[in-house]
Amino acid sequence: MFRSYPGLVQRLQAEEAKNPRDDDIILDIKAAIHIVEEDQGKTLRDLEKLTSENQITWDLLWALFKLNTLAFNHHSWIQQ
Repeated sequence: MFRSYPGLVQRLQAEEAKNPRDDDIILDIKAAIHIVEEDQGKTLRDLEKLTSENQITWDLLWALFKLNTLAFNHHSWIQQ
């Protein structure tokens, strides 16, 4: 659900800008956003606060990467 939040917000903005507006879709998107904020609100707030200060915690490091992103580290001394 966390990963869907930015897309839901963008879709809500796009739907609200349309003319004529589809109020049913807008209501559904707002409900989905509310559920994500209710379930992942602390994570969203913590991530926003930390990234605005160019910081991150170990527990929230996963949130910086997109899904299926390959992350690795090469240690030059041991060639691994």
